[in-house]
Amino acid sequence: MKTLAEIAKSLDGHLHGDGSLPIDRVVHPALASGPRDLALLLSASATKYLASGELVSAVVPEDVDPARTPNWISVKRPRLALARLMELFERGSRSSAHDWLWLG
Repeated sequence: MKTLAEIAKSLDGHLHGDGSLPIDRVVHPALASGPRDLALLLSASATKYLASGELVSAVVPEDVDPARTPNWISVKRPRLALARLMELFERGSRSSAHDWLWLG
């Protein structure tokens, strides 16, 4: 488990919201099912998930408006953020990346 603030620091991103939130997994925005899920948006084409108001935390490209998402990390290069998130969440885990990340 990592906090949102720890994740933002690892991504060299800008944190907006509650940095103390615990995050257990990174998921496609359509699969976020609880407050411990971090939705990863790689492009503006996934913003429809932000507008729903159901996401608690997300990583978004700098040029994307997080809409009604209360906690988010803005990043310059979302695909680089994906690589860093894979390292961050895979470290110390025996599961493979596909066990916790689905981008669809």
